[in-house]
Amino acid sequence: MDRTALHRPDLCSPANRAPSTLIRLGDALSSDPAAIARSIITRAPSTRRPGPKPPARQSADRLQQQPRAVNPDQSAVLDALRRDDLFTVVLEHFQTDTADYADYVLPATTQLEHWDIIKPYGHLHLALNRPAIAPSGRACPTARSSAASPQALGYAEPCFAQSDE
Repeated sequence: MDRTALHRPDLCSPANRAPSTLIRLGDALSSDPAAIARSIITRAPSTRRPGPKPPARQSADRLQQQPRAVNPDQSAVLDALRRDDLFTVVLEHFQTDTADYADYVLPATTQLEHWDIIKPYGHLHLALNRPAIAPSGRACPTARSSAASPQALGYAEPCFAQSDE
């Protein structure tokens, strides 16, 4: 599977950092510069025009996959999630261990309610997930909320306005 079309180094700025895996999430969300440095995998040059500055607080947006419960370094993740200056938004179906530490918990759609392309583990094919029902209540697909955050921070690139379809 060629994932190069999904990589957008032109949208990265030197201030952006991404943990290499969820194993490094505790380091990435730490206030310790040495821990943060351990979590960084790349720094790509930015070609975008600067938008409005985000709040001074660090943020962890759209935490998924239950890092508080499944991360091998749970103490580092818990220390990070307890920080007063870390603003955390979690999309979830239920109140979870990770959601317990969020500033906001937003309702996420289930697999029955959103479009997705899935590469199952151990398979050589892709699966198309079509929504079977409309989103329940105010639930929102993760992809839509993932696009809303960069738009709110001043990114105007067309990729953030694309639909899941």
